[in-house]
Amino acid sequence: MTQIISANGIHFSPVEVCCGFPKGSVLGPVIFFLYTQQLSSVIDHHPVLHQLYADDTQIYKSRHPTEVDATIHEVEKYISNVKSWMTCKKLQMNDDKTGAILIITQRLSYSHSLPQTINISNNNIIFSQSVQNLGVTLDSTLTLHQHVMNICRAAYLELRRIRSIRKYHSVDATKTLVFSFVPLRLDYCNSILSGSLHYLLQKLQKVKNTAERIIFRVPRSEHTSSLLCTIHWLSVQYRIQHKISSLCYISMTDSSPTYLPSLTHVYTPARSLHSSSANRILIFPQVKKSHMDNVRLHTKAQRSGMNCTLKLDSNKHWSLLRVI
Repeated sequence: MTQIISANGIHFSPVEVCCGFPKGSVLGPVIFFLYTQQLSSVIDHHPVLHQLYADDTQIYKSRHPTEVDATIHEVEKYISNVKSWMTCKKLQMNDDKTGAILIITQRLSYSHSLPQTINISNNNIIFSQSVQNLGVTLDSTLTLHQHVMNICRAAYLELRRIRSIRKYHSVDATKTLVFSFVPLRLDYCNSILSGSLHYLLQKLQKVKNTAERIIFRVPRSEHTSSLLCTIHWLSVQYRIQHKISSLCYISMTDSSPTYLPSLTHVYTPARSLHSSSANRILIFPQVKKSHMDNVRLHTKAQRSGMNCTLKLDSNKHWSLLRVI
């Protein structure tokens, strides 16, 4: 492949490019994906889990709290091997954008004996209290408090801007503006909030209530239940249940990605039942309740998914569900 530089009508001599692609090339993302496809196989040779998204690679491993130090040393070794492979492939690990987080329970978070850094490429990277993962903020105790606060902060910023010009627009125009900014932020990856603390869901619900008051120009003293019906909005809690039910339903159809069916298991009764032919009942996994600050792990995905799939047996009904 050759590259030609053109500036002010002057064309320079072609130069052969032995590696890499010019920035902005149409084939760049495709060729990069094919070139780095072996990275997943290299990581699979190590006892760690990983996720790849474009040029972002995530490596993670879970162990007992008493084995934290040994786990960190193992991960450091694995990353060193991966970096050696990248160097052979003329790829460079961006140390400045490399982050690490140690996810633990809230009880252990107050312990001073936990390691504070991890050594990557001879650089001591301090464990962050929160990291960004495809737009979702994960904190070290997985309370999702910081994630909810970021959503509220961004949504209120857009609502303040809309409020400043509300008197110049009609109800329909204001509704379009609000729908363009607020619901998208509230619904993005909202399924991870299932089983979260009630006060976190209330913060998101207040954002929605504020948006409704701005649309209809009603005071704060007025209740918003009737406004929800007017604009056909579900509350935050029911929007989460709707998302989980939708994911469970598409996981049982041919239109789902390959990784979704592996997360749900269809119940097979020991004897013949009237509902056996429907094949729409999911197994409820037995999950122990957590004892950290009364936070409980719920199996709402399976329960909500079953309630949804028992009632939806055709693609026609599924299309209606997506519109509501």
